[in-house]
Amino acid sequence: MVYIDVRTADEYNKKHLEGAMHFDMLQMTTGKFPKLDKDTPIVLYCRSGGRAEIAKNLMLSSGFIDVTNGGGLSDVM
Repeated sequence: MVYIDVRTADEYNKKHLEGAMHFDMLQMTTGKFPKLDKDTPIVLYCRSGGRAEIAKNLMLSSGFIDVTNGGGLSDVM
């Protein structure tokens, strides 16, 4: 399972889940996605879950099949 922090780089650098990958949700809105196999189990998180939900829907529509919105940073810690 891969945890992806979809907040900004600034937010990620201040505090993030240990071992989490960073990939800003805004990159996904331009069609860029993490270089992961489409069947990799992925848990997304942000500050409160809103950006993670947008990122989840973008990833699912791009062919990823096992993507979960983990909510906010405090939810996955």
